[in-house]
Amino acid sequence: MATKKVKEDLHPAWRPSFVNEAALPDTKVVRTNFLYNFGAIALLVCLLSFAVFNEFRIQVAKQAVASNQQEVDRLHTTHLRGVRQSTEFRKESEKLQQVADFSQDSLSRSELLVVLAEQGLEDIVLNSFSFRPIVATTGRGRSAKRTITYELVFDGTILDRDRAVELLEEFRSSIADSELLAPYQPRWTQDSFNRNVATNTSTFTGRFLLTPPAKS
Repeated sequence: MATKKVKEDLHPAWRPSFVNEAALPDTKVVRTNFLYNFGAIALLVCLLSFAVFNEFRIQVAKQAVASNQQEVDRLHTTHLRGVRQSTEFRKESEKLQQVADFSQDSLSRSELLVVLAEQGLEDIVLNSFSFRPIVATTGRGRSAKRTITYELVFDGTILDRDRAVELLEEFRSSIADSELLAPYQPRWTQDSFNRNVATNTSTFTGRFLLTPPAKS
């Protein structure tokens, strides 16, 4: 049996191998380089994707900031418009309140003409007569206080120069003590008083300041 086994080992291969194994490439090295290249490419792709994603986020953030800024500008403009309208409304409300106050305490020209007609002006000729309300406002907003006064201005001629002072005083007193004007506490101011020797007359200009009575 031993002799047979030795014979089998000494028998040459049925097909000779002419491959130079030393010249063959190292398959392990090729496989390792491929993995390195693939990893580098994958890392580069990841970095590029991350950069693109960050750039996209930056652009989205910029658009959001621009949109928010536009909204802030719009709201600011709306706020300014609202403040302006509120101020205008407050001013108009004050004017309406003044009109309401004036309507409640107003004197009419027709009533004043009736008072003048009742005076029986025989020696006094009124050259002109004016009447106007004066509204004064103190304070602001709801705490504002409005005061209405009236100015009654006379410009006239006294026909009897010798009794000019006496007649003017009677005229002033009769107007101030009239039933219509007495509650307004008339205050007289003499603006001018001149004597005309040639015509034996005197001219005068004076005004009453009327304050409405306090509301009960």
